[in-house]
Amino acid sequence: MNKHATAKNFCIKSLNVKKTCECSLKAKMAHKKSETVSSEVLDLVHTDICGPMQTTAPGGNKYFMTMIDDYSKHCTVYLLKRKSEAAPKVNEYVKHMQTKFNKTPKTIRSDCGGEYTREELQFSQE
Repeated sequence: MNKHATAKNFCIKSLNVKKTCECSLKAKMAHKKSETVSSEVLDLVHTDICGPMQTTAPGGNKYFMTMIDDYSKHCTVYLLKRKSEAAPKVNEYVKHMQTKFNKTPKTIRSDCGGEYTREELQFSQE
């Protein structure tokens, strides 16, 4: 398996959420209700990054990224040293889902932060 291979055939949709006050993370998550209804596993996956944390985890990790399946509510968490590690982790998640379920996530929804708009990821503004 090519160590640098990227996952194919998925898109990341923007919620067009404006940056909010850092003192209210709950408000950021509740700003916009999803217009997409998932009818099966991997129809829609939500992702976000939290950090930097005040305390660095063993291994030097200061951030964590969640990948939450909208239908099953299954959550995968990745520990990150830097936000720039998000794109490879999204690709890793997609490849894992393709291997485990023989299925590619249809849509991955993020807050459209810079970590999700890198060239390594296909991006859709639908």
